[in-house]
Amino acid sequence: MKQQLKRLMIFSLALAMVCGWTTADTKASAADSDAFVTTSGSKFQLDGEDFYFAGTNNYYFHYKSQKMVDDVFADMVAMNLKVIRIWGFHNGQPQDNAVLQPTPGVYDESGFTKLDYAIYKAGQSGVKLVIPFVNNWDDFGGMNQYVAWFNAGSHDAFYTNASIKQAYKNYVNYMLNRVNTYTGVKYKDDPAIMAWELANEPRAQSDTTGNKLVNWADEMSTYVKSLDTNHLVAVGDEGFYNIPGHSDWMYGGGEGVDWERLITLPNIDYGTFHLYPDHWNRTAEWGTQWIIDHIEDGNAAQKPVVLEEFGYQNQATRNQVYAAWLGAVEQYGGAGSQFWILTGIQDDDTLYPDYDGFRVVYPSATATLLTNHANVMNAKSGGGGTGPTPTAPQGVTATAGNGQTALSWQAVSGATSYNIKRAASSTGPFATVGTTSSTTYVNTGLVNGTTYYYTVSAVNSAGESGNSLQASATPALPNTGTSELKVQYKNGDSAALDNQLKPQLRIVNSGTTAVPLHELTIRYWYSADGTQPQTFDCDYATVGCSNLSGSIATSGKTSANADSYLEISFGTGTGNVTAGGHTGEMQTRIHKNDWSNYMETNDYSYNAANTAFADASRVTLYRSGVLVWGEEPS
Repeated sequence: MKQQLKRLMIFSLALAMVCGWTTADTKASAADSDAFVTTSGSKFQLDGEDFYFAGTNNYYFHYKSQKMVDDVFADMVAMNLKVIRIWGFHNGQPQDNAVLQPTPGVYDESGFTKLDYAIYKAGQSGVKLVIPFVNNWDDFGGMNQYVAWFNAGSHDAFYTNASIKQAYKNYVNYMLNRVNTYTGVKYKDDPAIMAWELANEPRAQSDTTGNKLVNWADEMSTYVKSLDTNHLVAVGDEGFYNIPGHSDWMYGGGEGVDWERLITLPNIDYGTFHLYPDHWNRTAEWGTQWIIDHIEDGNAAQKPVVLEEFGYQNQATRNQVYAAWLGAVEQYGGAGSQFWILTGIQDDDTLYPDYDGFRVVYPSATATLLTNHANVMNAKSGGGGTGPTPTAPQGVTATAGNGQTALSWQAVSGATSYNIKRAASSTGPFATVGTTSSTTYVNTGLVNGTTYYYTVSAVNSAGESGNSLQASATPALPNTGTSELKVQYKNGDSAALDNQLKPQLRIVNSGTTAVPLHELTIRYWYSADGTQPQTFDCDYATVGCSNLSGSIATSGKTSANADSYLEISFGTGTGNVTAGGHTGEMQTRIHKNDWSNYMETNDYSYNAANTAFADASRVTLYRSGVLVWGEEPS
């Protein structure tokens, strides 16, 4: 299927060239250079010109086939992505008959020849690489593998044990001085590599002052620079702060990371940070501020800052979230962004599985959005050009709500923002009522019963497109009678005090018209009983667990028994709630990542008596963002 889609896109591009359709600027940017990436203040530079980039991550280059590696690089070129972060570690047991370091000081060609090929292919593709030396986590034999090799005790001995530190330095020395079997060039002399990273997501929870990790990073970055003066060096951490007395674990030093001190180390060239609201029990909106905080702090330290990993699992809203996040990167001067994760085909031509829910494939709507962002970043780089004026947006829709209209449209290649224009008549005049970098906009403060007409234009540095075709909507009050849509709830766990919440839900449609599931979202309100990260799971759903997404967010409500909620949404291909029917049951589950207990007794949506499905007014339902069933907590 993917190969067929690629052939279709090649045909479409050829047709566009014949018909004169506007396409993205194809001028080669500075990232295609054979020079090394450097820094100047808070910017990267390449060949003496500013270098901004959009990129990605992939973890299987060091053990999968050349066919799979080639496919990802081809997708990167098609998306105008300039940097990819790949794993430079694989310790202990092999995978797919490949390993880099099976035992300390033994460096295995089964893995290193594959890494050789990835570096060679990057150079051929005009792509730069970022390569970390070790993993904080156990995947591919992380820091705990070193600890086990030397019987050193617990995880954080990795940073202080003399034997482990020497083994790590030996591995670094071998990598930097390895001669690539495809190019004949030492790794440390290869401009296809942009940067080395000391580790992937290092943490040192045994020392909440941050000193242990800072001291280790200072020693190891100095060591890398003593061997390699060509390449940049970064820590590779997630960007956690260390503010004394701060109650938030991401800002208060609980993970033993002090990002602000790490980026000021003399041999650390730039800062990285990661963003995973699903794993950290945060909202997408919180993520935008997380981005702004890091870029502003990096600018103050005069170091470039890269949003190095980011992901959002709710595919129904992912593109809107990514547009907001990447808009913040562009607006506040972020030096680069790298989404997690770009994957391609396997050896049998099927798509690589979406193991963690963050996969992006090309072509797709998300890939188009990321390509648009890449075009913006490339245009900011020296030699990137400004590109053509964008075309007018297509597929504009307007959905009426209570005193508001929700608008959406298809992303336009090369557009950096969109102007939303409104009129009281289809003949105009149209006035701009808002600007956004995403492909959605909600126009609020409207008069119910009045019809409003909308059009949207696309904007970039080269100018503004013409207006789109019109869309109209008439806001109205929601039904004050019995809703045609409702949520029924069954308690899936008889124990009110345990380490999991198990709300079982279904949506009932008592009306005469089918309702598209992708227009609906459910919220189950509860108290998190702590600040630990939480995880959502779907055990069974009649509509298929793959067709629904669950996200956990803080509610902002004053009610103590509803400080959090689980939001369930549905993909665009899920189908409808039939007239007079229901979705069938959805068996959902929430747990804290440390598996500590919840006390459900006072949770807003919890009802121990519901051992069979019954109407649940405290589980709320929304259609296109408008409440249509239930009562929210105060």
